Amino acid sequence: MIRSELMQKAAHLWQEHLDAEFPANLRGVEFEDIDMVLLDADTAGCAYTWINNGGALDPERRGLLRDRVTVGVYAASTV
Repeated sequence: MIRSELMQKAAHLWQEHLDAEFPANLRGVEFEDIDMVLLDADTAGCAYTWINNGGALDPERRGLLRDRVTVGVYAASTV
């Protein structure tokens, strides 16, 4: 996939995320001491930044995203 296609797909997925409601049953739920609303917000912020920076993330956001993906995978495996 060429970069422009990747960015278009990411922008489309981002819009789908913005259009979706946060699942009510996950409000107030924590995994690994991270609230699921915060997990969503942190991950969304990284996605937004990545799209708006043409596919680049600074080291701080890369680390945050790596941590949040790890928690998200764990959370998804236990739901």
